[in-house]
Amino acid sequence: MMARPLSLDLRQRVAAALGCRRRRRCGSASLTGPAAVWRRPRWGHVKPMLRGAAADEVHRRLAAKTDWTVRALAADLKAAGIDVSHDTVWRFLRREGKTFKKTLIASEQDRPKVARFRSRWKTRQHRLDPHRLVFVDESVLQSSGRSSI
Repeated sequence: MMARPLSLDLRQRVAAALGCRRRRRCGSASLTGPAAVWRRPRWGHVKPMLRGAAADEVHRRLAAKTDWTVRALAADLKAAGIDVSHDTVWRFLRREGKTFKKTLIASEQDRPKVARFRSRWKTRQHRLDPHRLVFVDESVLQSSGRSSI
């Protein structure tokens, strides 16, 4: 069974309402009858957000430990009974301004053993003969060892 087509007058009013820049205000006043759905349009999906006790739990965990990954934090919240996805946690952290950026210098360079190896490399680097160095371009190799070209 097919629905009955709308009258030409009603179709013209709907088209005018859709063409209006202030779609919600000017469209709903002129529509009546079966097209009253236009009065309360639904514009997309609202993504879930952490609020209240869940947000307090995230802040509490971040205060105790600062080097969380988003997935580990989401898993820890799930273990505590707060059902969230890692995407929801990521959006919450971004909205709160908590960004965890990588630094330009690796923190491993500060360790004494790594610093010792780096200083040795710098002092002995001039001894290398550039003509004896071989550079291998592995960008065309597959994991099976066959070439992709």
